[in-house]
Amino acid sequence: MSDPCCVTDVFGLRRDVLSYVERDHVDKLFKIALQTDKQILVYGASKQGKTALVNKHCPPEQTITYQLTPDTQLVDIYQYVLREAGVLIRTEYTEGEGGSASLSVKARIKATFAIFASGEAALEGSAGLNYAQNSKHQELPFNIEQPQQISSLLKKVKNKKIIVLDNFHYLTLETQKAFSFDLRAFQELGVRFIILGVWRERNRMLQFNGDLLDRVKEIPVEPWSQVDFQRILKKGEDLLNIEFSPEIASDCCELSFSSVGVFQDLLQGVCLAAGVNAKQSKKTMVDQTSALRLIVHEKAESYGDRHKRSFESIASCTKQSYGMEKYYYTIIDIILEGGFSAIENGVTHDTVFDKILHRASTKAPGKVMIRNALAQLHKIQSEKSITPPILYFDENTDTLSISDSTLYFFLKNSNLVDFRARLKSSYGNKI
Repeated sequence: MSDPCCVTDVFGLRRDVLSYVERDHVDKLFKIALQTDKQILVYGASKQGKTALVNKHCPPEQTITYQLTPDTQLVDIYQYVLREAGVLIRTEYTEGEGGSASLSVKARIKATFAIFASGEAALEGSAGLNYAQNSKHQELPFNIEQPQQISSLLKKVKNKKIIVLDNFHYLTLETQKAFSFDLRAFQELGVRFIILGVWRERNRMLQFNGDLLDRVKEIPVEPWSQVDFQRILKKGEDLLNIEFSPEIASDCCELSFSSVGVFQDLLQGVCLAAGVNAKQSKKTMVDQTSALRLIVHEKAESYGDRHKRSFESIASCTKQSYGMEKYYYTIIDIILEGGFSAIENGVTHDTVFDKILHRASTKAPGKVMIRNALAQLHKIQSEKSITPPILYFDENTDTLSISDSTLYFFLKNSNLVDFRARLKSSYGNKI
């Protein structure tokens, strides 16, 4: 870490931010869950402190962390975990110095594993895996797709680390479902996982595998209260020897829309714009409203670029692409028409259906068809590379809500009228 007096260490979007505050309904439950043998799911909208929570209570030396991507397959995860635990994957064994074996796709699925004794080295080079001369090892054939065999290997190397899977929502639904069955097996075998994902409804994994009931502990990181924000602000003030004016403090809280990530970023931006970049030698008042206006404008522009592209991608889904006629354009248009206040607490399926029905110029769509269109939003966002997803339809409550907290900021602080008109000219009259 850099100098702890720096503003970028105290405020901002980082996993080890110094103004982190604990909350009983989140941190205490997480610490209790760590004492059980259950798998742990940490979920909530983006930029709500999931990674910071895990980092706070699980030191890096006690975890194996894998950053998931949309292209990640289960074998990629298992291969990485075994390697980080000290199990070396091999496709061949060569006596002497300089033996090399590169992993093929087939080898990643079914390979031979060598377990090296403590202190012996296996050097990884760009061309493959180079093995030290006369290394002692035990070589065992294993199927890398089988949780039981993976668990057996982890026990052989005495692995005690918890496996952290970050950005679980990036995986395809098919991969998530497949993993839910492996997760059940790993729980029985004593291999612990912490899974972080952007979604907002309970029992997400149970939708894939009901047998996970009582085997998984879910930790939602939301909501954040104004009291929580005041604690963050006060902790940061003490660390930097500054004081925010009541107006700046209140405006930052209000503009964050209960997103701790947005709040942290606003505080950092205001400090830097006001010329405060490190701990002050004497108490300093941060009261420049011009600094806040500058940061709000900058964030509205930067958030707006992404969200406009995302809305355009969803609105462009035509009948030929998805068989849902013009519903996706209309769903986006409904959000833009109502703005922040319309979707602040979510929009029910019934409300979306009524609005689409009111707009229908031909045969009215069926209610089930509209629900199916909403339920497919996750797939569309994945296919359009909208990561993290900005919209989420909860099939348990039949509610469409925002899953990227920066979208609230965009809807509240941007000119939606002009953007809505542009979308209509591009897609509204062509479907």
